[in-house]
Amino acid sequence: MKPLYRQFLRLAFALAVLIFASYALISYIAEPRYKGRSFTSWLREYEQNLWDESESARAILAIGTNAAPTLAKMVLAQESFSLARVAKKLRIPIEFLASSEPYENHRLAMNGFRLLGPTASNALPFLSSVALEPDAYYAYEAIQAIGQPALPLLNQMLSTTNHEAKRYAVWSILNINFKDFGALSNLLIYPDPQVRGEAYLCVPSRHYIPQADRLEILLRGIGDPQTFASQRAVLGLRQLGLYATNALPRLYELQSTTNARLAQEITTTIQNIEKRVRIEQTSMNKATALSAK
Repeated sequence: MKPLYRQFLRLAFALAVLIFASYALISYIAEPRYKGRSFTSWLREYEQNLWDESESARAILAIGTNAAPTLAKMVLAQESFSLARVAKKLRIPIEFLASSEPYENHRLAMNGFRLLGPTASNALPFLSSVALEPDAYYAYEAIQAIGQPALPLLNQMLSTTNHEAKRYAVWSILNINFKDFGALSNLLIYPDPQVRGEAYLCVPSRHYIPQADRLEILLRGIGDPQTFASQRAVLGLRQLGLYATNALPRLYELQSTTNARLAQEITTTIQNIEKRVRIEQTSMNKATALSAK
């Protein structure tokens, strides 16, 4: 039995080496290269300074659209057993997805997507294929980095029944069109209440809109006929900080609404704003007392 067992071990080891070697060869061939170096090696060098005029940045830009498939695979990497991890321990030079840690792959990939921008738009079909899966945050980060070419895909995502994907789609559209009030306005009147609600949550961070106008938009949003959207408008008020004190008179009136869920959200927001006012007043009193000494 022992000779047979040893023969089995040798066979298993030989098979593992064959798989490992095949992976290395495929990785070497599949990954785009520039001046004899792999794309991921240029990404690692670029990460050291993130200077767009560096040799590594020029190399990444030279690889251009050919880099998109590799970037898409890296940004979607999941933690699992990896031959790359074995290669790292054995100090065998494999460069394609060489990290066994998803975070490192995500970080490197996002640097590449941000540098390439619209040039990496041919990665969109791959990214969209996983956009409906759980924890697709990094896929949407990559989609945002691609920019304007991604907008048709994101607008399609607004009609999905996947709530997480819809939320990311709204955020991505507004981040790509950050200073476009028209894009925000269109989402605030979108037929789907979840889309409107997510758009209301983004209103406080649109600093190009005067604060008084942001407050007015959110107060109007509380009157939305759908509870989800109106609740999100109330939550948006909390993000306005002390300026939200200007909404208190209106909130006191709305507190008597017959919508129990909305009334609870309004009450919580009133308490939140009043607490902030008390804290600010206490700080001011202490400062006044110190200056009087």
